[in-house]
Amino acid sequence: MTEPLYVLRFKYVKPAKTILKIDQKLTQIFLYTINSHKRSKKRNYSLNSLVLNTRVPYKMFRNFLLETGWDEKDGNFFMSKEESYYRAIILSAILQCTRDKYVMDEMYKLVRNMPYVDLKFWSKVFIEAFGGRKWRRDLYKPVRALKEVYGYV
Repeated sequence: MTEPLYVLRFKYVKPAKTILKIDQKLTQIFLYTINSHKRSKKRNYSLNSLVLNTRVPYKMFRNFLLETGWDEKDGNFFMSKEESYYRAIILSAILQCTRDKYVMDEMYKLVRNMPYVDLKFWSKVFIEAFGGRKWRRDLYKPVRALKEVYGYV
């Protein structure tokens, strides 16, 4: 069994009606694991699952991905390190629920400097919140909790 591969895709999303005109895209984060099927021992199959789906400011989030070591190929981003994966999950969830540019910049800095234990905890909270119904709105309460813990509310 090899280590998992994390894939992030951007899709077009209808522009939101906001005061600030920011180019936004829908982010889909997938987890790929490679297993061999019992029926066919010759070929490996990749099983994927949607982990998180959020609306983010495209340029800010793309720069964050490139800074944290994600590889870009044909518009998709790939990573095999857990820490960068957790950072991407947390930042995308926070940006989904934040409209103020100043707060976005502060959250960007917070996620860049967050310790590994906090990364793992908050990413699991966001994955579980999204996992039930697969609705982006289910992220609002956990993001508010994160902002209260770190003093941004």
